[in-house]
Amino acid sequence: MRAQADPPLAPGRMKGPSDPLSPQDLQTLIRTGIPVANFMQLSVLDVRPDGVDLSAPLEPNLNVHGTLFGGSGAAMALVAAWSLAHTRLHSEGCEVPLVVVKQGMQYFKPVRSTVLARARFAQGQGWAPFVQALEQGQRARLGVVVELAPEPHPDEVAARLEATFAAAAAPGDPSRPQGTSGINSHRPRSASQP
Repeated sequence: MRAQADPPLAPGRMKGPSDPLSPQDLQTLIRTGIPVANFMQLSVLDVRPDGVDLSAPLEPNLNVHGTLFGGSGAAMALVAAWSLAHTRLHSEGCEVPLVVVKQGMQYFKPVRSTVLARARFAQGQGWAPFVQALEQGQRARLGVVVELAPEPHPDEVAARLEATFAAAAAPGDPSRPQGTSGINSHRPRSASQP
């Protein structure tokens, strides 16, 4: 899937910090921008500056063994990872295209119930260097980790996704502020590529 980005903002128009996306706002964005999220019945439980939690019922995400289908788990984890990076960028007024450039999934045990996905930034991944690279018109990378767990046992990690996202502000874009986190070259309309 590929998002259609809005055209660049008018020169000189800079966006500062924005109100954070609510769980309902994020769920609407995911459900309208990622069609499979509707089929999977993804729900946003919580949105924080350092984490996003999603859930999905087992039934539309079953495999032939009556457990969570690996592809559904991977898709859910990737949506959770993208959601965390996107909501943090949004809350800081950074409206740049965000795409996954690397991801790996490990499965540890089957899930036989509603599944929870908890996204957080990878250890050692600083937010400030990511934003600084954007401010300098460079490609910035950010690591996110997502753990999947069965709802009845939220502390039992059933699978883990590690993903790296990239974002870039257009160099020389006059709407790109200098020295602030309000990057504003494009605003993605949808969660096209989590």
